[in-house]
This record gives sequence, C-alpha cells and structure tokens, in this order.
Amino acid sequence: MKQNFIAFSVFVLLVNPLFGQWVKTAFPCDCTVQDVHVRGDDVFAFGLGTGMMRSSDQGQTWEDAMTGITSFWVKKIASNDQYLFAATFNGVFRSSDNGDNWTQLTMGITTGEFESVAAKGSTLVACTGTKVYYSTNNGDTWTQSSLFLSSPTGYVFDAILLDNATWVISGSENVGITTNAGASWSEYESGSQFDLRAVVDYDDTLYVGATGDGIFKSDDLGVTWVSEDSYPAAMNCNSNITDLLVLDDRLFVSNNNCGVAIKNSETGGWSYINDNLGDLYVLALAGNEQYLYGGTNQKGLWRLGLTTDVNNPIAPLDLKIAPNPATDVVFLSSQSPEMLLQYYIADVTGKPVTLLNEVLQGANQTVIPVDHLAAGFYALVVISDHGTRLMPFVIAR
Repeated sequence: MKQNFIAFSVFVLLVNPLFGQWVKTAFPCDCTVQDVHVRGDDVFAFGLGTGMMRSSDQGQTWEDAMTGITSFWVKKIASNDQYLFAATFNGVFRSSDNGDNWTQLTMGITTGEFESVAAKGSTLVACTGTKVYYSTNNGDTWTQSSLFLSSPTGYVFDAILLDNATWVISGSENVGITTNAGASWSEYESGSQFDLRAVVDYDDTLYVGATGDGIFKSDDLGVTWVSEDSYPAAMNCNSNITDLLVLDDRLFVSNNNCGVAIKNSETGGWSYINDNLGDLYVLALAGNEQYLYGGTNQKGLWRLGLTTDVNNPIAPLDLKIAPNPATDVVFLSSQSPEMLLQYYIADVTGKPVTLLNEVLQGANQTVIPVDHLAAGFYALVVISDHGTRLMPFVIAR
C-alpha cells in the first residue's frame, strides 16, 4: 500500500493542472473545418459534411446555418455590424439574420470559386482566382478591381481592409496594396516562393503566411519584406502556414504540421500552444477575449480558454467528486457555468483505465461507473478550457 501512495504522488506531480489546454467542442463531426468565425456571442464554422453551423454557447451545441447557400464548400466567413458574408465555391453570399438565411450576391460579381471575403464597415473585398471585386454598399453592387498580380499564377487568396481606402491583398508570392479604394494598386514581392494564403496587420506591421517558407513581415506598408526568422522553433513546422489571427495585442499562427503558436509581443519569439490539441493540422483560427477556436483537418473544431491578464486568469472550475472511497459509482459535480468537459480515469501509474468521455457540465452531477475496476487508488482526470484537473479517489470493497 505504501508503494501505491508513492506511485500516486509521482502521478500527481506529472499531471499538475495546466492553464490553457484545448478542449474539443461538440461540433457535429470529426471532419475538416475549413473556416471558423466569431461574431458577438456566436461562433460560425463550416465543416465538410455538416455545412455552415452556428453555436451560441461557445461550441457546446450547434444548429444549421446553411439555408440559402448553394455551394458545397464555404472557404471564408466574414461579418460587419449588419451582415454575415460567405465566400464559397459558388460565389459570395450574405445573411441579414445572423445565418438563418443566405442570399447570393450577383450584381456585378461572378459566380465561381471564391477564396476569401473581407469586410470593414460597408466596404467589402472578395478574391476569386486572379480577380478582386469590391463593394462599398454591403455587397448590393460590385466592381471588378484593376489589380492583377504578376507572380507566376497571378492568383489572389486573402484580403484585409486597414481602413475604407487602404486594402491589402495576398497572392501567389506577391502582395498588392491600394490606398485609394481600389482605383490603383502597388505590387510588392514578399520574398516568399510560395502562395501567401493569409495576411494580417499586427502592431503596425503586415504579416503574410506562406505555404512553403513560413512567415514574412513588412513595417513600411508592403514596400520591403523580411522573413520572420523567429518562427518556427523546428524547421518541420515551417512547411505550410494555414492562417494568421490577431486578437487584441496577440498574434496567432496555425500550421499544417505543428498546430498553433503565439508570438510574444515583448521578445518577438514564438511559443507553441498545443496542449491536448487532437489534430496538429489546423486550418483556420478565430476568437474573442475569452476563447481561441481552431478548425482542424480531421478532428472537427477545438477551443482554447484565454486570459487577458496573466495575474487574473479565468476563474477555476468548482468540481467535486464523491463518494470517496467509492464502490460502484462516483459522482462528478459542479457549481460552475455550463461547459464541455472531457474526463477519464487513470490508475496510480498514470495509465488510462477508461475511455475519454465528454459531458456538458454545469450545476449538476455526472454518474461515472467504477464497478468494473479493481479496488485501489485512482484519479479522475478532467480536461477543460482551464487546464487539466486531477481528482484522486479510492475504490474500496
């Protein structure tokens, strides 16, 4: 028995609670999530196999938000105060009722495969193939831009609007910038030899993510570019940047090989934040002050709890386990707000002895059978946005 106590103590040290672990949301399939977008209290995500879905409770429950979209694939979701927009394989769509219904926008814009759409106020920019369209009236009418990138394919992939007149387009190796609302453009070489799938503005610096040689940045509105040498720590994580995201004063990047990383605003270095992330091929990022969401290639949508102040993290979960000692069942109880929890039981060596389960836990109890386990020392391991909680208990018969 003394040896069991020693082994259990070692196990406790190995799985001390960690702040900020990924938790799988209840997105309705283990599938490719092409894009994710946060608008107010709602999360929108497009999955191959589910279509566009909407959640109003941080990903715990989902409802269909695809009505009216005639495309089988949504590539990018955007919004302003009035509308939601979706760039699809069959043109650009707009919703005025928060995703309940969608209408295709056709006045002056073509159908076909659109890579992205961006919105700022009533101004929109949408990218398709080698063409860029813009609208100044929420998509009622569109104008084709004069921009044509001279890089090998001329393709355009992503767009951001710094203000109503200054827009940045990332394409195949090159970047296009207008400061007069699309009347004329300047084209700049990024230094990358690959497609630039994502572009953001962070701390007065433009960043683009390439599909083969990492991240490049410019602090003079695209005129000169340098490689972001501090990312990544391992070269195998430099192969394919899939998305860039700015949340408040933080810059995040996702990768097809090594998950998600965050840039340190003080040192300029990068740190991977992949604890408990079930798929390191992350396609899309979105978030707000409370959560970061990651759409993965094969494992659906995941959520990471964030804090805006390291001295005041999100309040810990109020979890209890009883009875202890137990015989046939244990009860996991909570007085915390509802959130998705994952849990399993481990023995004194840290080895799981039950499968990973999920439960929507709030002010209620979850019954966990233990009658199939031998008498001895165990731990209920609970994983949430707040980290991993270890809850020791004994089975006595």
